[in-house]
Amino acid sequence: WEGDRDIPLTKNHIQWQGVLADSVRQFIIRDRFDNILNSSSSFNGSIAVSIPYWDDGNDDVIDGTNINVNSIGVYRLDTVGYEAYSWNEVEGDDPVINRTNKTVNFVVEHLSIYGLKSIDPIRGIEYANNYPNPFNPERDGRTYFMFYLDSIEEVITINIHTVSGRLIKSIKTEKSTGFGENQELSWDGTDEDDNIVSSGVYYYKIIGGRNSDGVQKTGKLVVIR
Repeated sequence: WEGDRDIPLTKNHIQWQGVLADSVRQFIIRDRFDNILNSSSSFNGSIAVSIPYWDDGNDDVIDGTNINVNSIGVYRLDTVGYEAYSWNEVEGDDPVINRTNKTVNFVVEHLSIYGLKSIDPIRGIEYANNYPNPFNPERDGRTYFMFYLDSIEEVITINIHTVSGRLIKSIKTEKSTGFGENQELSWDGTDEDDNIVSSGVYYYKIIGGRNSDGVQKTGKLVVIR
């Protein structure tokens, strides 16, 4: 077998879903005539494979990320039609990390496309903003909060506060959100009594999780009437 780094898929074709792009390898088998063999019909049994990672500082943190190698898992790209690519964690024994060779080693039952991903991602909310801002509830109807999640959260809450800190509106969604997904929620400019708020400056706080200790991001918006 061999690990082919130049896989015939790019970021334009699949969603990496948190998988480290530089770690993706396609493992294949070739015969002595350099023909690619169908692994399922060529052999039976387990296959030991390895994927390199980069840690030039020898600090157990993968270069260019804040991911500790101890939190690394091995994921397989399952293909169910061209538009249905998804990464799923490889089942079985935990991968073995070789810090000398900077490789992650694991055993599989068939060859496919594999990559490395943190199974304990750093939790956070990035790139939060709202549009339109300034926002006129009577003219615009709604302002949309857009943000990016670095974690999987079951609940997302957006609290709208006055500059003095008084809570005037709490917007909550119970939908499950995925790691590395862009999110969008909206506000119609009303308070908890469904009255349109006065013109002025307001602050919003995006909270991930079921309590106030979850990941948070704050921002400022302006209401004009």
